[in-house]
Amino acid sequence: MWPKSIAREQVIYICDACSHVIGWLAMIWKTLVEFPLYEVSNRGFVRRVGRSSKLKLHLDSRGYPRLTLYSDGKPYKANPHILVAKTFLDWWKGCVVHHKDDDKTNNVVTNLVCVSRVTHASYHRNPNSLSASQIRRVRFLARKGVTHYQISNETGLAVHRVYPLLSGQTFARFEIRKLRRVA
Repeated sequence: MWPKSIAREQVIYICDACSHVIGWLAMIWKTLVEFPLYEVSNRGFVRRVGRSSKLKLHLDSRGYPRLTLYSDGKPYKANPHILVAKTFLDWWKGCVVHHKDDDKTNNVVTNLVCVSRVTHASYHRNPNSLSASQIRRVRFLARKGVTHYQISNETGLAVHRVYPLLSGQTFARFEIRKLRRVA
């Protein structure tokens, strides 16, 4: 049964593999520091203060959602994932906001992480190259019965990288044996 504190606007996370409900994320709105007339939610939406309708997003040439915010009558282009990171995460100047699931339109705070440029480049250099320690950690968590989404959140790997590890595919020079499901 869901807690009474969870409102109608909620995201429910369900494991694709086992169809168990693994959590929820209630909508939280915070005012933007740079643009005090606007609010951003932990689910990646932006709206004007005092209004319920969300601003429309447009995809830029790289596939990232963008929107236009106004301050003193001047338009400013902004990316929702950066606004979410600045408002809800430990954002620092010079960091890069990485989407854990590699979906540029998924701007939910639990899908974003602030990393250095070097770390971010290593995520995208070769998506199939994983360290032995990452592979061991994923296998260990799977043996304990942890869901794919929880493994993804704990290890920082995208969900679509966890699935192949548990289905017996080979990555780099490491052979991954198919894991039995722990009941």
